[in-house]
Amino acid sequence: MLRNPLISASLGALLDKQNENETVDVIVIAKGDAMDVYAHVFNIEAYFKDKNVKYNQEMGNSLIASLTIEQIYELSELRSVEYIDAC
Repeated sequence: MLRNPLISASLGALLDKQNENETVDVIVIAKGDAMDVYAHVFNIEAYFKDKNVKYNQEMGNSLIASLTIEQIYELSELRSVEYIDAC
């Protein structure tokens, strides 16, 4: 797989071992500071809702979800995403 700077090395190594249809529990960190972080979280939530992905918001800027490899790479293309790591 191509390496993506928004995806942690440990998650990348895990994805290399996964089948395309399997899901991986990930934590997604939204960009932003206190002024605009919620707009970025909203954008990520909109992506999850569009893909019918169940998720939990942990702290102000982090969300946890089970995603396929394709969804992880799609999500990494959103400007609202700071970082994605395995849970």
